[in-house]
Amino acid sequence: MSKSDASYDHAVDVVVVGSGGGLCGAVAAAASGLDTLVIEKQPMIGGSTAMSGGVLWLPDNPLMQADGVPDSL
Repeated sequence: MSKSDASYDHAVDVVVVGSGGGLCGAVAAAASGLDTLVIEKQPMIGGSTAMSGGVLWLPDNPLMQADGVPDSL
């Protein structure tokens, strides 16, 4: 179906679900000229990432391993 199909309220090239870590992808898509939509269920931008102090949790990452911090995938 095309973007002009009347059965759609809104059509985009990229949909990003969650504005935490996904927001970087949304910015990259928009900067590349793609029509981008970010869907967030939390009341603030950043979603649960913002609620957690603005950091991403990357389990068992190389920096943690180098510092001897135990974690699992």
